[in-house]
Amino acid sequence: MEEKGSKPLRPTANKMKDLMDTYIKQEEKKTIKSEDLFKTQKESMEENLSNSDEIKTEQQNTQQELIEEEKNNLIIELTAERDEFKEKYLRTAAELENLRRRTAKEKLEIIEYANERLLYSLLELLDDLSNALNAAKNSDDRNSLIQGIEMIHQKAEKLFNDAGVKRMEDPVGKPFNVEYHEALMHIPSELPEGSIVQVIQPGYMIKNKVLRHAKVVTSAGNTDKN
Repeated sequence: MEEKGSKPLRPTANKMKDLMDTYIKQEEKKTIKSEDLFKTQKESMEENLSNSDEIKTEQQNTQQELIEEEKNNLIIELTAERDEFKEKYLRTAAELENLRRRTAKEKLEIIEYANERLLYSLLELLDDLSNALNAAKNSDDRNSLIQGIEMIHQKAEKLFNDAGVKRMEDPVGKPFNVEYHEALMHIPSELPEGSIVQVIQPGYMIKNKVLRHAKVVTSAGNTDKN
């Protein structure tokens, strides 16, 4: 018989079951803690990744803003340089145009001034011719008239020589040269064919340039020979 006041003894099977239940509960707690820890770590990682993406996006946006700012600064700088070059070009073009006009004006003035000096010198010849004409009307001295004309001719030659105008050498007997001569006629002659037989009007040079071609008659050769 059981003693009064003592607890009944539990069967051994029940005790084993309790131990198993306790172990299972502890393991479930561990599993739950592990899952919670994993979940927490996962959420932390996701949050870190999210923060990392946000930081990366912010950095990219900042970098893009810097690129846009540099691009805008470069555009402003290039635009300023373009405007400066354009202004310099327009100013240089205007200066060149002014120089061209001034040079053309000076060239025209030089030509007009040179003509003025030449015409002034020719007035002296006109005076000499007028005096010679009056002397010829009032005198029968033929020799004096010839001497006066010769003096005027010499004076005229000197005037033109000083201006760079000289008479061409006598081309009679020399071959015809189209650069210096102008043929008016072609006649039979003892001279070789193409040679100059006669000068109708002398030619003149100014420096190394033909001022007036000499008008000449050229030889067709001796056509009487059989």
